Amino acid sequence: MALALALVLVFPVGGSAKAPQRSAAERELDRVQALLSVRLAGLPQDSGVLVLRDEKRVTLRIPARLLFQPDGASLRHDASAQLTLAASEQVLKEYHRLHATIVVFTDSIGGVDPNQALSDQRAQVVDAALKAAHIAPSRLQARGVGAAIMVAPNDTPEGRNQNRRIEIAFGR
Repeated sequence: MALALALVLVFPVGGSAKAPQRSAAERELDRVQALLSVRLAGLPQDSGVLVLRDEKRVTLRIPARLLFQPDGASLRHDASAQLTLAASEQVLKEYHRLHATIVVFTDSIGGVDPNQALSDQRAQVVDAALKAAHIAPSRLQARGVGAAIMVAPNDTPEGRNQNRRIEIAFGR
């Protein structure tokens, strides 16, 4: 005998089912998330760029290989790197009340001090690129954290690639 499951939706009779009201800040973050998604649609599908959202911010997670030369703090000058930075600039230019926190991560290969120095340098490079686009310094905060926060195991090349990343969080 087969067991059937049914999903039943219940709406009040004679009234309207209202969704909870979203605050102006939440609606603004919805628009930021949509803007980033549209602007980044031109990236290759395997770029690894993610647009993440929580209740207080929208975070753009960028693989380090997309923005930086390997083991260095020089920005790449290809279309993907330029598109990604341009999307961040556009958000900050359209939403004047938002601030951006730039956090740069490394893997744990190579030692604590060299990784910290590399992540600090990369954070300053992204910060400088946004300032060069006429984003007010008071709206930007940048820091490198080295290998302090991993998102994947660091014992495989794939995991290390995920850990080497730049996160730009937009919020108030």
